[in-house]
Amino acid sequence: MWISLAVFLVGVMLTSVGLATASTSGGTYLIFGGAMVFGPIQIIRGALSVRRTNAALMANLHSNAPLLKLLHDQDAYAKYLKTMRAGS
Repeated sequence: MWISLAVFLVGVMLTSVGLATASTSGGTYLIFGGAMVFGPIQIIRGALSVRRTNAALMANLHSNAPLLKLLHDQDAYAKYLKTMRAGS
């Protein structure tokens, strides 16, 4: 996603510099249209991918929440037993 943003910005900068140079000295310049069109497309695709990954991660976390609570409770109970044995 960040690389796509960089590609887009470089395309805009190179086109702008070429246009400014050509307009002052006369001549032709290149339009980096591919970078300016496909850069934002890739940025959007990357953002959607991150969103899907976060949603899947949260769904997995919520589906495993009872198991995590059980494991945490077992660990806490084991620690409690250790402290009770150490105290007696």
